Amino acid sequence: MKGFIFCASARLKTVTVLFFISLIWLALFIQPAPAGSLKAPEFSLPDLKGEQTSLSGLAGKEKLLLLFWTTWCPHCQTALRDLKAKKINYRLVTINIGEPRERIERFFKSNGYNFTTLLDLEGEAAASYGVFGIPTFVIVEKDSTITYRDNVAPSDLE
Repeated sequence: MKGFIFCASARLKTVTVLFFISLIWLALFIQPAPAGSLKAPEFSLPDLKGEQTSLSGLAGKEKLLLLFWTTWCPHCQTALRDLKAKKINYRLVTINIGEPRERIERFFKSNGYNFTTLLDLEGEAAASYGVFGIPTFVIVEKDSTITYRDNVAPSDLE
């Protein structure tokens, strides 16, 4: 039994070390292209009513502020509270990553939010936008060019 515990502990340490090496490798070698130099990837995601919404259906009409977020993230909660209180010069579209519709609806109801929200259940849209941490703010211009991507809100929000 004692040998098993040592073996399991050694495996856990090995897995932990490999996990952190993978994160460092990702941070060093897989950087998303800088904002302003790439077109926003197309997506088609359901909203809270189950209707499909695509980037091409949103873009071209006005600038978009996309916010990738989750209900359990304290920084996302702060970002959503701040966005509720500010005047936004963009069309705000929040994109929840990997959570069920019912959880988001309860979260919105308890906080009085009515943002346009899309469900990225598999995280594919987040991955295509280079989202490595949340919240992630992305500004998409009318021509579908990304001009801002960061984990803090753009400074021009009033």
